[in-house]
Amino acid sequence: RTLYVAGMCALCVLHCGTFPEPTGVKPREEKVPTSDSAPDGVVRRLYDLGKASLDRAEFQEAIDFFTRAIEADGAEFSLFIARGTAYHRCGRQRDAMSDLDTAVRLAPDNSDAYYCRGRIRFNLRDVDGSIADFTSALDLNSKYTAAYVCRGVMRVRLGDRVGGIEDFSAAIRL
Repeated sequence: RTLYVAGMCALCVLHCGTFPEPTGVKPREEKVPTSDSAPDGVVRRLYDLGKASLDRAEFQEAIDFFTRAIEADGAEFSLFIARGTAYHRCGRQRDAMSDLDTAVRLAPDNSDAYYCRGRIRFNLRDVDGSIADFTSALDLNSKYTAAYVCRGVMRVRLGDRVGGIEDFSAAIRL
């Protein structure tokens, strides 16, 4: 199954120029934002509304909810990842990159922040930067299957087929 996922990611990147949302990968436990500075439940409610909007592909509405949550608690890195994802999905890659830079700055020990930023860097054609971010995600979480797959795709794209196969093999072993 993982080999199928790796192959599909490679095909999507080579033909469409973008990574698909990871499929066939066990969902990661989502960190739910909380805030000591905002009234109880406000940040969580705005976050939930933003996620629901994102799931319905109502990207601007999602961005608006995440922005309001960030205004209530600008120190919560997961809000920047969420809004960056919404920006990414509606094609606003530079805005997504800005939010993911902020997420990495706020939580330099969070593998998801690096993984998401790696995907945006790929879309901005920063191949070396995307490989560096996928590598950082793997340094923080050696069981991050999607990061192995995406880094493998990038390595193959640079002509490093051996490195790509190593990453695909690592993903399969997981």
